[in-house]
Amino acid sequence: MTALLGDFQPDVVCIGSVYGHNGRLAILALEQGFDFVCEKPLATDRETLSQLHKLTVSGERRIIGEFVMRWEAVFTKARECIRSGIIGEVASIQAQKTYKFGKKRPDFYKARKLFGGIIPWVAVHAIDYAAWCTGLQYESVTAVQGNCCHPEYEEMEDYASMLFQMTGGVPRISSTLLWEKLAP
Repeated sequence: MTALLGDFQPDVVCIGSVYGHNGRLAILALEQGFDFVCEKPLATDRETLSQLHKLTVSGERRIIGEFVMRWEAVFTKARECIRSGIIGEVASIQAQKTYKFGKKRPDFYKARKLFGGIIPWVAVHAIDYAAWCTGLQYESVTAVQGNCCHPEYEEMEDYASMLFQMTGGVPRISSTLLWEKLAP
């Protein structure tokens, strides 16, 4: 990739690999001076996340995560209503997403280092749009996750539940994620 970027000199790099490789590819792009757009999760471990932060904290290089749900009509309208004061103060935000597991997920879902987890892959959308719509910041989080229905994917969570405390003390987002259980 280093030679390709050096030879081609793109304006921006788009990264969308097996999730566990996104962070390493992003670091290569940043180290060569490129901004990038990346599929989530941007990182699947703290070391990679820390390195991405270090390379972007100055503001000279930019990361754009593919958080497209915030641009859906319902969320842009919610943002408009919240920001204009039309609905008053936000007291609670709730989100839920249930996925069909399908007959089989690719094998990389079996390895935490390649999949990254259900929270940074799925829940990150609700985490993003709740802050984007409200303008509030996150102060704390409590979360549980695990695998109760897909033992053949032992490192993959098939459920997660989170509760976030946001600025102002009252607003919260609770989010639950589930993979549907396959019938025996």
